[in-house]
Amino acid sequence: MDERERQRRRAFIQKSYDFLDISLARSAAIDALDPNRPCPMEAWEELRHRSQSPEPQPQPRRQPAVDSARGRDAWDGYIDQRADERIAAAYDGWFGDEIAKGLAGIRRRCNRDFETEIATLRRELDGMWAELKMIERKKAAVVTGAIPDRRYRIHLTMSDGSLGPALNLRPIFELYHQEANS
Repeated sequence: MDERERQRRRAFIQKSYDFLDISLARSAAIDALDPNRPCPMEAWEELRHRSQSPEPQPQPRRQPAVDSARGRDAWDGYIDQRADERIAAAYDGWFGDEIAKGLAGIRRRCNRDFETEIATLRRELDGMWAELKMIERKKAAVVTGAIPDRRYRIHLTMSDGSLGPALNLRPIFELYHQEANS
């Protein structure tokens, strides 16, 4: 809804309030002339009640099981349709627009967080690929691995006697403990 439509609606609402104020003033003037006059609100409620059509009632059970279930399904369908129409009417217009804006903001934040997480994972994956390529370039097989310290790193010794890259295993153990504790 654009600004012009909002201004039109605000003007309509303001005119409605002005009309109500004038009506109340006239009603008070008429009440002063005729104190026995019936209340217009009560008259309106009665007229409204008489003009409303009654809601359909569920049909009485004629036969057990099959017909009663079919009748109940029709009644439930009517109630669902009526509820959907009332919800759609409530969310039509500016209120629905505000909800849509809020949801769009949440979606943008989630997408931004998702993109940040993806970028982090891609950087980690690139680092791992680089380590794998370095091992491939040496074209040597891993002969032994040693864990010389308590930082959970494995230092590889290659078949040609050179030291290979140190593999950090701490994140793997931390992930295991998180999953085991949850």
